[in-house]
Amino acid sequence: MDLQFDIRPLEPADLEHLWTMEWDPLPRQIRTFYLLCTIAHPRYSAVAVDPRGRIVGVQLATPDQAGQWVYVNHLRIEPDCRGAGIGSALMKHLESQCRSTGVGRVWLLTSTDVEPFYAAMGYTRDSSFMPAATRRLMETHRPDTLILAKVL
Repeated sequence: MDLQFDIRPLEPADLEHLWTMEWDPLPRQIRTFYLLCTIAHPRYSAVAVDPRGRIVGVQLATPDQAGQWVYVNHLRIEPDCRGAGIGSALMKHLESQCRSTGVGRVWLLTSTDVEPFYAAMGYTRDSSFMPAATRRLMETHRPDTLILAKVL
């Protein structure tokens, strides 16, 4: 698919559009939480915009308080734009932002069906950096969820 797009930082004016995007399967409450986190830490979030100004992809992320890692809250590409490299471009943009601010790791939660997408960019199954209690909680309550990370 040949689609032109630019990656730019998330702007406050984008939030209204992001609120109306379909984020299936995320419930509205989680979407609200992610957007609130993004407002508090906009540096690590970005959008992909086509030549007409339409947001065709969004990547939301938040840092830990110590600035050691960034968690990818959400990566969403409009269905008619998937396969054009938008997701990879958004993740590369995030990694660049992290390197420029001294963040050493990016991590996320995902499912096995999209693991190959992240593996192609160097993300591996890794929960070693998480507190043991957090790992146990994930294993017990979210056994279908993978923890992927990349050291930058």
